[in-house]
Amino acid sequence: MAATPKKKVIKPISDEPKYLCPYCNREKKKADFYTSTDPLVLTGITCMCKLCAERIARNWSPASKTYIGETKASVQEALERLDKPYFDEVWNYSYHEAQSSNSKLTIWGSYIKQMHLSQYKGLRWRDGDIFDRYKIKAEQEMDFKNYITQTSPEDEEIKLAYETNRRDVLRMVGYDPFLNYPLESDKPVLYAQLVNFIDDETKEDGMKMNAVIQIVQAFNQIQKINDAINEMSADVMKITNNNGTIKQLADTTTKLLSGANALAKDNGISVNNNRSKSKGADTLTGKMRELEL
Repeated sequence: MAATPKKKVIKPISDEPKYLCPYCNREKKKADFYTSTDPLVLTGITCMCKLCAERIARNWSPASKTYIGETKASVQEALERLDKPYFDEVWNYSYHEAQSSNSKLTIWGSYIKQMHLSQYKGLRWRDGDIFDRYKIKAEQEMDFKNYITQTSPEDEEIKLAYETNRRDVLRMVGYDPFLNYPLESDKPVLYAQLVNFIDDETKEDGMKMNAVIQIVQAFNQIQKINDAINEMSADVMKITNNNGTIKQLADTTTKLLSGANALAKDNGISVNNNRSKSKGADTLTGKMRELEL
């Protein structure tokens, strides 16, 4: 009796695991995702797939089916969703690399390539420059809040004036023009100056109101520059070493004053500012003269 030939056992080919990208709602291979740097992510991959991240970073246009091009904001948005860090120095390098004639990389492609270098291994969004700025701002705001909650009579007076001026600005302007101002400690001065510069005519003129807000911010910048110049000029022995910096700061002050003056004249603020108030230091023109001293 002839031996029965053995049947070939065909082993089933195991399917490669697929992962769902919630942004395009498609299942994709692991290679279609970036490696996650979050140790708590058990899949080891990012939530967003590479294609969706590229479309955000490079501003994909569904209408024209083309990429409009990267901006800092679009790259930052993609990195935040991928939980990858943003660094200004990497952006600058990637931008120049993409612009070079012999490069085939996009800004996004160059940036992601840099993220594979050893110095960035394991870093997440919170380790980048953007998160640091948020942290610094939060610390400054906390310091200021701690400052204005002091209980001495003088501090209580400052706190009351700050809150009163802020409420007045909200009432007269209709919104908080300094809501996103980076330094919380500057806001008491900004609100106080703005309240002094707003008259009935300004309340009815949106363009004039915007101009006054810009001028108040310019005054604040000028005052900071003047403080810096005074500090560098205080030590006679160091004035020579600081001459170049002092000159640059003085030039900046001149430009800011010139811009504020032009903005005021264009909107009729210098001539017609709040006739019910004194024409002295509290007027815009008076304030400009004070800062020029």
